[in-house]
Amino acid sequence: MGICQGLEVLSIIQGDDDIRTLDVVKIYTFGKVPPRTVEWAVDPNKESRFYKDFSTYLPSAMKSKKLTRHFHTYSVTLKTYNETPGLKNEMLIT
Repeated sequence: MGICQGLEVLSIIQGDDDIRTLDVVKIYTFGKVPPRTVEWAVDPNKESRFYKDFSTYLPSAMKSKKLTRHFHTYSVTLKTYNETPGLKNEMLIT
């Protein structure tokens, strides 16, 4: 499982050690970072080994209530994910 910089490292490795696997996606504003909801790409309780044992309440609350803050400069866009076999074949976007 990759979170934050761990996701960046895993993405680079799955992208044949190519730093260009990471896209610049600034998701923060200094001084003003409002809480956000989580937009799930799949049903995390059904599709993810990590979330499958979570109560159904937590993913539901993360989707409907502003519980999280995001501070990111790099990520993997859906375009890069779909064009990079090492990502698409080995990683699940939740």
